[in-house]
Amino acid sequence: MRNRLTKNWKATTVAILAVCGIWLATTGESCGGGDEESATEKDTQVRQDATDAKVENQPYRDGPWSPNLETSNFYADTWYHEQGKLAYTYVFSLTGEAFGYYITVGPMLTNCATANQPYKKESIDTGDFTGETIVPERGSDGLYYSGGQCDTYYGRDAISGAYVEFTDLSFSTSDQPLPAFSNAKAIGPTSIEDAQNYTPPKLDDKPLPEGEVN
Repeated sequence: MRNRLTKNWKATTVAILAVCGIWLATTGESCGGGDEESATEKDTQVRQDATDAKVENQPYRDGPWSPNLETSNFYADTWYHEQGKLAYTYVFSLTGEAFGYYITVGPMLTNCATANQPYKKESIDTGDFTGETIVPERGSDGLYYSGGQCDTYYGRDAISGAYVEFTDLSFSTSDQPLPAFSNAKAIGPTSIEDAQNYTPPKLDDKPLPEGEVN
């Protein structure tokens, strides 16, 4: 009797497993119905459905013109094509008043800019693979920029060639004097009146060394 019950139980189990296998293959669901969807999963699905609906109703649009790229190119056009071009940098007090200005050869530069790479290129070996670390690319101005507290700006005075700098001040830079700040006083050796007699140097016409390109 016991053997007969055991055999019947085994046969029933095999039959149930077979039916479950067919159900799983055709529906992708388990025989037990699986765990109910959690509240978090439901919330995630609701957000995803809402996002899909927004994108469908308001699809991304693009165009043939980028004003941001135009402005970036304007910066290059302003400073990269005329050697010795003057920059007028006005500095402001805590009350927002332009109390002074510098006139330098080109825009004043942050102390975080350097002509050398701020990181060192080295080979690495993790045990699983070997290679080299990634080093930063130069910016469009030809310099590298490191992190840190970049609150000091420096430059070369237009007429005297003196080194000038300021730290932790709000400022505004232009390639010409700004009438709105006409009451500001020259902080560096060069005044706006002095700059009227300034003659920019000409670009060096000497041929580049072999192997170098513009």
